[in-house]
Amino acid sequence: LCTLCIKDYFLIYLNITEIFIKYKYSEMNRLLENLSSPVSQKELQNAERKFMSNYEKDSSWRNAAFEYACCLLRSGAADVRNGIRLFEDLLEANDNDDVDEVTNDQCIFCMAFGYYRIEEYATSLRIIKGLLEVKPHCKATLDLQRRVNYEITLRRIKSALWVAGGISIGMLSVIRYLRP
Repeated sequence: LCTLCIKDYFLIYLNITEIFIKYKYSEMNRLLENLSSPVSQKELQNAERKFMSNYEKDSSWRNAAFEYACCLLRSGAADVRNGIRLFEDLLEANDNDDVDEVTNDQCIFCMAFGYYRIEEYATSLRIIKGLLEVKPHCKATLDLQRRVNYEITLRRIKSALWVAGGISIGMLSVIRYLRP
């Protein structure tokens, strides 16, 4: 009877753990979808206003900072850099305090997406590989890794085509020069 109870509790624990993991992964997928959509100027201003008011009051500023940083990532290149800096500040604040309003993996994932947006693919890929060491089956992280690898491959192909085009133009000019 006792071993049956332990077995049942263990199975319940495994089911709860599986549900929690699915919830966290679906949360990251929603985050990726949200970050991929453009932001309106009004939404950006509202998020900034909310962040500033919460930061001055020192009440739940982490959630407001997270929302504002996500809006910055969905904006232009200069705003994306500010968003990345804000995520770095959030990570430092989470390290200093034990409050876990915004998880570190969400901030790190958003930083990787930000570096992807400003076309710093090597930095983004390095961050993604670190995330995948901790959570190897996170669908959103794997999807972002595929996007980054695709862009790196595309950039290499474009570079190779430019080099091949330059060589062919050079060869044609040499042939034309040598021909009487």
